[in-house]
This record gives sequence, structure tokens and C-alpha cells, in this order.
Amino acid sequence: MSKVRIRDNSVSAIDSGDFDTDEIKRVVIYTTTRCSICKKAKAYFDEQGIGYDEYDVEKDPRGKKDYKRMGGRGVPIILVGSQRMNGFTQKRFDELYSAAN
Repeated sequence: MSKVRIRDNSVSAIDSGDFDTDEIKRVVIYTTTRCSICKKAKAYFDEQGIGYDEYDVEKDPRGKKDYKRMGGRGVPIILVGSQRMNGFTQKRFDELYSAAN
């Protein structure tokens, strides 16, 4: 598994020649069990057939570590390739996911 470099509130371009398409579109979501927005995001991913990796920032040791490293202040945090989204809206997610071509 490759490392993902994260910059808070930034969007960076990726040269698709350097990465597999699956890695560019890789979706990771950091959640908690009681987060209703997290549940909404995961339901949307499921409806759209978008695979994702989920880490609970309260229960999963890796989730806790990543969340702290990213300076997390709320959930969900969604990564699409190397791009980061704090919170969730379908429109913004679709923009990030489409741009990851």
C-alpha cells in the first residue's frame, strides 16, 4: 500500500502516467459510528458502486493515527486519491471523483 500525502484544504493535480487509475480514484473515508453524515456518504458510495476503505477514528488504531496525523477536527474526512474533502456533499464529492481521471 502506498503512502498518501495529505495537505489540508488543498487540491493537487496528479499526472495519471505515474499512477494506476485505481489508485488515483481510491476512496478512503474516516468515520465514527454515530456520524450521520458519514452514513450518508457511505450510502451514496454504495448506491453509486464506488468502492471505499473505511477507518473508524475512535475504534481503529490506524484510523486514530491517520486522523491525528491529518489534524482531523471532524468527520467524515474523505480522500479521493491524494485529494481531501472535509465533510460530505454529493456535488463536491462528484467533482473530486470525476477530476481523479
